[in-house]
Amino acid sequence: MTMGRRAGTAVAALVLSVSFLLAGPAAGDPGADKYRVDRELERLREQAGDADRRAGVLTEELSAVVGRVQELQTGVAAQQARLDVLEVTLARAQARLARSTAPSPTRQSAMSACAASTSSRSTGWSSGCASST
Repeated sequence: MTMGRRAGTAVAALVLSVSFLLAGPAAGDPGADKYRVDRELERLREQAGDADRRAGVLTEELSAVVGRVQELQTGVAAQQARLDVLEVTLARAQARLARSTAPSPTRQSAMSACAASTSSRSTGWSSGCASST
């Protein structure tokens, strides 16, 4: 081999060596890639675990709220039933009151007769009406 050829071969070998050195990290070292992927998987597993714990807490809180809502609905239903009974009782009492204060036809005619006789007293006539008050 000639000296020029040897120099060209040496330069080519040097360029090839440098390119391998530079290409190694750029292409990724399988060991470094595995480490990076393992770290990312561990981080994601921790996030999933945290999310599961939060979901568990929220599920417990939601169950407690649902239980409380059911208790309150039961209470509302009981109070509504009580209100219904009270409304019926009130309606009956109002009807009795209306009947007791409304003048009956017999009572109405007796009151009219007394009122008429009272007006005739001014003329000196005695009606003999007994006061019902």
